[in-house]
Amino acid sequence: MLLSDEPVSLTYVRDLLESDKPTVPLKAPGGGQARRMRDSHHALARAVASGMDQVEASRITGFSQGYISDLTNNDPAFGELLAYYRKETDKEHADLRERLTVLALDISQEIADRIREAPETFSNGDLRQFLTALADRTGHGPSSTVHAEVDIIDHLSYSEQKALADALEAMNKKMIDITPKREDAA
Repeated sequence: MLLSDEPVSLTYVRDLLESDKPTVPLKAPGGGQARRMRDSHHALARAVASGMDQVEASRITGFSQGYISDLTNNDPAFGELLAYYRKETDKEHADLRERLTVLALDISQEIADRIREAPETFSNGDLRQFLTALADRTGHGPSSTVHAEVDIIDHLSYSEQKALADALEAMNKKMIDITPKREDAA
């Protein structure tokens, strides 16, 4: 089908040569099979863009984890779709943060007004809760330290355990003790 009613003219220049063949194989994105982005692909892209892991995305969309991995790693069209939904998700989060910030400012102003107008209506417990919440949100709240020990040795194969032991031994050989020696006064 021609786009114009004008006649087409062809001119012979030369025969095609071996060097005229494309040097890069012509393949569709995604490993050779052209993929059409369906609604299910859009749903998958939205799920992954929102931070959902591939296991959960697989459960929701019905796509296998291998297929999802192939799409996210090898399909430029899906990559563009994912980038679009990530940008949209970022905008939505920014809008939500903005609305929550304005609401928090309104609520804090209301509490401040009530404390100024009728401080006796607040109990010491109420004031303590306000102070704790505000201090925590501004980085001045109570802190705690969590100590955890993880024994990874049980999860390593024999060869991985051996490699780890060899690495630790090599590190110990390279260590130099620079602790000053104390002279006993006696």
